[in-house]
Amino acid sequence: MDMEIILFGSGAIGQEALAFLGNSNVVCFCDNNPELAGKEKHGKTVIPFQELKQEHKEAVVVISANRKIAYEIVNQCEENEIRDYVFYESLKDLYPERKDALAFLSDSENRTNMRKDIYFAKIKELQEQVDYLKRHADIRHMKPATGELRKWQLELADMSEEFFEKLHGLDIKPFLDGGNLLGYVRHNGFIPWDDDIDFALIRDEYEKLKDFCRKNICSMQEFANRKNTDVHNVTGMENYYWINFGDFIRIVKHVPGGNDLRVEFFSLDFYNDAYTFEELMKFSEEVRKKMIKGSFEEMASFFEAVLNENRQNIVKDSSHIYFGIDNMEIRNTHSKNQWIPKEVIFPLQRIQFEGKSFWVPNKPEEFLQYEYDSIWDYPDDVGAPKHYGGLGISE
Repeated sequence: MDMEIILFGSGAIGQEALAFLGNSNVVCFCDNNPELAGKEKHGKTVIPFQELKQEHKEAVVVISANRKIAYEIVNQCEENEIRDYVFYESLKDLYPERKDALAFLSDSENRTNMRKDIYFAKIKELQEQVDYLKRHADIRHMKPATGELRKWQLELADMSEEFFEKLHGLDIKPFLDGGNLLGYVRHNGFIPWDDDIDFALIRDEYEKLKDFCRKNICSMQEFANRKNTDVHNVTGMENYYWINFGDFIRIVKHVPGGNDLRVEFFSLDFYNDAYTFEELMKFSEEVRKKMIKGSFEEMASFFEAVLNENRQNIVKDSSHIYFGIDNMEIRNTHSKNQWIPKEVIFPLQRIQFEGKSFWVPNKPEEFLQYEYDSIWDYPDDVGAPKHYGGLGISE
């Protein structure tokens, strides 16, 4: 045969596969058991995985092991860029006759389609397992993150505390927001798979923070130039830069040789009592339709203009609070569709979060109802860091 077939797995299923495909059609076995390397089983040499990887790149790998081990072998092959494989048991079920099975294997498109079926079957199995766990496990009892993700979370809390100390004298009170407030309520700390940290500020304090950043912290571009030209900014802020995305602010602490740490801030406004919630939502929809993607500077200018357009409806104090028109949260779908009562947020409460002292709204659970449909259900993205997973912190 022109096709080189290697059976991955030399146990009882491997022996059966050899008999099914025919001795003359199989080159050898591959097995992860180091004690079998170089020996013969069932009349065929057993090679280690390293040899398969290095010397048999063009081979068709027929995985001859039980389903659990077979999926482990799939992962091993994928991680080592071996992608021409099929399951023996699936092949035998589809084509009980040797000649038909060999004919199927000889077509690379057939093998590709079989691999797709393997992936879809595994996805379905995993989804069923996840759905089962969601139904029977209480999300509040999940264990904290471990490894690099946990280290990252604690570094974010440390960085936030450190940055707030630098803001001493501004008289502002950033309070936990979004997933971090949800983590405080539900897990008494970070959501186990969370990988960022968010705070909210009422308008006057949000503007104070922006003004502080303009005067004391490099922009991202300035920071890049500073590293090249050795121009320093305010003492104690040398490793910091900030980005105004328009609909939120990100403060970044550069970590030489590591992953830069980020804390993000979002605006809320007191709205005039004569201004209706429906008017705000209508204006928000108009903003959404006009919004275009651009540079950070262009987005910041766009939202500044939008904010100025609506500023006559923003006041120093009122009974009506909602997300700022320059807060991305206002464009999301909310379950309550009404103003946030002032007493839900104020007075702010001081709490402990991952060993740090932070502010939270007066009624955190009620505040979260304006951001989430349900805070006690497992979300669709359970277990998946969604912001910085590319940094290798997704364990």
